[in-house]
Amino acid sequence: MTPEVRAVQVLNKRCLVLGSLFRATLRRFGYELSQYPITNWEMRPYQLRNSIVEVLTSLQINCILDVGANEGQYANLLRSFGYAGRIISFEPVSTTYNRLAQQSSSDPNWAVHNCAVGSCNGSLEMNIMDGDQFSSLLSLNSYGRTQFPTQTRVARTERVNVVRLDSIMDALTAGLDEPKIFLKIDTQGYDLEVVDGAAGCVGSILGLQSEIALRPIYEKMPNYLTSLTKLNELGFSITSLVPVSRDSDLRVIEFDCFLVRTELAGMSGSSTKTANFAGPN
Repeated sequence: MTPEVRAVQVLNKRCLVLGSLFRATLRRFGYELSQYPITNWEMRPYQLRNSIVEVLTSLQINCILDVGANEGQYANLLRSFGYAGRIISFEPVSTTYNRLAQQSSSDPNWAVHNCAVGSCNGSLEMNIMDGDQFSSLLSLNSYGRTQFPTQTRVARTERVNVVRLDSIMDALTAGLDEPKIFLKIDTQGYDLEVVDGAAGCVGSILGLQSEIALRPIYEKMPNYLTSLTKLNELGFSITSLVPVSRDSDLRVIEFDCFLVRTELAGMSGSSTKTANFAGPN
């Protein structure tokens, strides 16, 4: 077991203990803690900012692959933080992609693609949920439906195109003399499939952001032990963890996990700005 995996296990146990103590204290005064998932993009920037800015500036990133872009919230967040480099967003759901294309239309350095990213080139059926941020190539499990009951009804399915990153990486980075790539993955349980599809180009990826699940909410979704072991084996080390959602006992359901190539982990520069990062607007 790697030090990163052990650290997350310890953190998870501490969250459980603190959550139980906090709930017990509230109950003594007649209060009950309700579920409070952190899934609202109006709140998450405050927790994500330092992690994103630190990685982008330290690694001098000039190309960000935004896999699972939804309507472009992440790319807009990057721009609000001052990142001016290339962004390439992938969104498979047709109606959501149309809104993404509209969002990106005035930004010449932001390209969008109407497809999913996975381990095989082809097409798959996607479950489109009432809450479209939960739409996935996987099906919700009973825990996921219990935790997010109003957002996870399958409204319809849609056949979507799927591509491997290593089959298109050369085209994505064309025109960049020295691509410095950061891969952001938010695919609702499908993140390791994206990583598998980057096998032929993973050496060119300097940093990575992935949702890892302490409590998987989808069928066949890997848990954090599997995810971290895989990413460690590929040469990535954790630089920070940001909670995505918690259950009613304050237990973390998912983290946004930021990782950098192990050999680059100590290369942080003294400047907070790079050619592709001008600072917050």
